[in-house]
Amino acid sequence: MAVKEGTQKKDILVSFSGGETSAYMMNWLLLNRPNYNYKFIFANTGEENEETLSFVDQCAKHFGVEVIWLEYERLSYKVVDFKTAYRSHDPVEIKNKWKNHPFRDYISTFGIPNRQNMSCTRELKEETIRRYMSANCWKPSKYDIAIGIRSDEIDRIGKHYYPLILPDITKPIVNAFWDKMPFRLNLKGYQGNCKTCWKKSFRKLVTIARETPEKFDFFRQMEIDYDQYVKPEKDQEKIDVPVRFFRESKSVDDIFEMAKNPKIQNAIDDSVNTNYQISVLHDGTELDAFNDCEESCDAFSK
Repeated sequence: MAVKEGTQKKDILVSFSGGETSAYMMNWLLLNRPNYNYKFIFANTGEENEETLSFVDQCAKHFGVEVIWLEYERLSYKVVDFKTAYRSHDPVEIKNKWKNHPFRDYISTFGIPNRQNMSCTRELKEETIRRYMSANCWKPSKYDIAIGIRSDEIDRIGKHYYPLILPDITKPIVNAFWDKMPFRLNLKGYQGNCKTCWKKSFRKLVTIARETPEKFDFFRQMEIDYDQYVKPEKDQEKIDVPVRFFRESKSVDDIFEMAKNPKIQNAIDDSVNTNYQISVLHDGTELDAFNDCEESCDAFSK
């Protein structure tokens, strides 16, 4: 159950996803709850689009807050900033096959994430943030976690603090706010913060493969390097080998084969138009999904 307004603690961890709703929440809290003690944290997986990193930096400067940038390190964390944050599209890293990638470090321990191994958000974001908070003497029992979920997403709420629910903040309100701002997140809805998140629908992945195929290069390399690696975990179902990222055990190459199919239309920008229905190929493959990355990759969302 969400924390009710007026009962939350004075210390608030704000999980900043890098999206527009999350940034709207940041501004709303500063204006409406100015007396709370905040820590605004952005966890960079290394697979964020450059537009996301720029947006996080712009928000911090425009709203006048310190945003703490963190990255995964095994059993630890790394504090970075806009300039030093890891980018998988850095030419040096591409040349070195992403040897310093925090996502690679995670995969080398936990394996390739997919619907059978849904540990990436937990490790790259949640546990990384928790380790930082503990190291800075913030005990979990002493602070609440604010999550940017709107009232039109109320089915997603869990046990944390959702400041946009009671004021009835919806997507049109968020869009209207950013339409008047001097900057906004320069990404289409299907692109999302993470380049090729395995939770994206096939239609979104196909569209990205057609428009910016290079964004799949890191995932393709990980399938080459780790497709036989499985780390058993408690209560985890048996992992299929070879391990693939995407739904129905599809590989990066499978996505590119789908992209050749002219019957598969590109994704619409669902940050503007959400009026679409699920389409199915003749083999039963669902091209669209309502529970994809936009609805399930926020840290601490449940």
